[in-house]
Amino acid sequence: MFADIFKIFDDLSTELTAQNNPRGSFVGCLLRAAGHDFMDYRVDEEHQGGSDGCINFNDPDNAGLQKCLEFHEIPELYSNYKDHVSLADFIVIIAEAAMARSHSSYSASDPYEDGTLAQKFRDGFKFGRVTDEECSWN
Repeated sequence: MFADIFKIFDDLSTELTAQNNPRGSFVGCLLRAAGHDFMDYRVDEEHQGGSDGCINFNDPDNAGLQKCLEFHEIPELYSNYKDHVSLADFIVIIAEAAMARSHSSYSASDPYEDGTLAQKFRDGFKFGRVTDEECSWN
């Protein structure tokens, strides 16, 4: 999955204007998705939320989020992995991949070289987040 995110990032234009930063917008989209997935965490409530794959696209705070995910074909990308990884884990993975690719430690010759953020994320990742299939509380 990291390689897929790296490819999407690398295929985006590097041309910057005052109103346009394709790579920055892409990274922001993925980080925002992960953030809005886990920001609903509540210790004292019946449904604790957190990284559970539930994002309320109708919440005004999430305006444009679904559009940017669809623009970059993230739902289609997930369809390639849905039988192997939960949506909850996938959202965390793509956000980590976006951070790793845009980080100054990124190495095109060896993305997982010792000391790179990609290597640290890969080696420290814990699978097992459960996707809330209903999200009825959200």
